[in-house]
Order: sequence, then C-alpha cells, then structure tokens
Amino acid sequence: MTVEETVLEKVKVLPMNREQAVLDFVELLESRETKPENVKEFRVRSKRMGFRNDLDYDNIGELLEQIEGAAK
Repeated sequence: MTVEETVLEKVKVLPMNREQAVLDFVELLESRETKPENVKEFRVRSKRMGFRNDLDYDNIGELLEQIEGAAK
C-alpha cells in the first residue's frame, strides 16, 4: 500500500468519525445539567401603571406628540 492509498483510506473514514464526534458531543451536552447551582431564576413582575386623567387615549398619535414632542 502506498502513502496515497493509506491517506485515501483515512480520508474516507474521516467524515464518519466527524459525524460520530458531533453526535457524541451533542449527547454529552444533553446529558449535562445546564442550570448552574445557586442562580436565581430571572423574573419580571408586572405592575399596573394606571391612566392619567389629563391625557386623551383615543388618538395615540396625538398622545405621543403631546408626551414626546412634535416629530422633527
């Protein structure tokens, strides 16, 4: 067997080995626990903002102009 034939044989096997390596890596990631210890879960707590009596909520475009100022 020549060097070229040996290299060719190894190159033919390489894609299968890569695929298996990727599958092994994915399996390893799935088997590990992904949540670190002592970490609080992030939560957003909503809060009622209420309505202001001095603003008219019927026309949102006009309301935005009143609050933010006229568009330039």
